[in-house]
Amino acid sequence: PLLDATPDGRKVYEKIGFRPLFDIQRLIRDPNPVIIDGRKSNGSIRLKQIAKSDFQAIIQFDKIVTGADRSSVLVHLRQRQPGFSILARDEKEKLLGYAFGREGSHAYQIGPVVAVNSEVAISLVEFNLRKIRHPVYIDALASQNALLDWLKKSRFTVQRPFTRMMLGTILELGQAELIFAAAGPELG
Repeated sequence: PLLDATPDGRKVYEKIGFRPLFDIQRLIRDPNPVIIDGRKSNGSIRLKQIAKSDFQAIIQFDKIVTGADRSSVLVHLRQRQPGFSILARDEKEKLLGYAFGREGSHAYQIGPVVAVNSEVAISLVEFNLRKIRHPVYIDALASQNALLDWLKKSRFTVQRPFTRMMLGTILELGQAELIFAAAGPELG
């Protein structure tokens, strides 16, 4: 089982066997469409809505990055809000990253976001933000400074920090540095 713990809760959960996976900053943007253009690329990043035919490559890449099979979660997110399921490819069609989003009871949630670098991650998040005129949450990994800086420039504020934790043996994250934002706590 996974959970997201506040700093005080982390101490409690560690005593009963939970171990930290990574630290997260939950950021929120009130309904404010101001977005800083984060793209610095020469057009080599191509964004498009995820099609069913894209899923095999996404699921394989996601297993390498996360060390887990999240295929059912990713399929669910695409079915729930296909317009917020975005992938990035280069000019040779190499997969560079993907982002999902969904409407929640209080705000939209962007995540998970997985990308080969911060430029791709920011492009994916920016693409989805341009469609949203409501409050937005994003659970950005605390280690992803470039994304966090860009989000703050785009009028996001930190709502709270927390730690994603796992009971028992820690999941071996394959390439954790490619995870920029987590799925919301209800999705793990």
